[in-house]
Amino acid sequence: MLARYQNGCPQTTIRKDGVERWQFRWLHKGADGISRERKKTIGPVKDYPENSKKLQELLAGLRLNLNTDGPTELTSITMTEAVEHYKIHELADCAGTAKHIRPATGRRWF
Repeated sequence: MLARYQNGCPQTTIRKDGVERWQFRWLHKGADGISRERKKTIGPVKDYPENSKKLQELLAGLRLNLNTDGPTELTSITMTEAVEHYKIHELADCAGTAKHIRPATGRRWF
């Protein structure tokens, strides 16, 4: 089944500092198949008026990233997935040398 093209949804929100800002919201389906709401704060409404070309170009770029195959700056992984990746790919490379490296200097000693 083909993935559906996502447009996302620009909304305004008022942050703690009292400034009204644009927020881009979309749904992201994770590896487990569950859709989760994601959001990215764009910038102040005063810098990006509602129907301005500047805002429309920025939203078009975000939509392009959102609808590409593979990881983008808008997709994310969980901390558990990052730790597992680190264990498998990074720690496996240095498994044989870890016994012979001093923690303080990183130099070998025998």
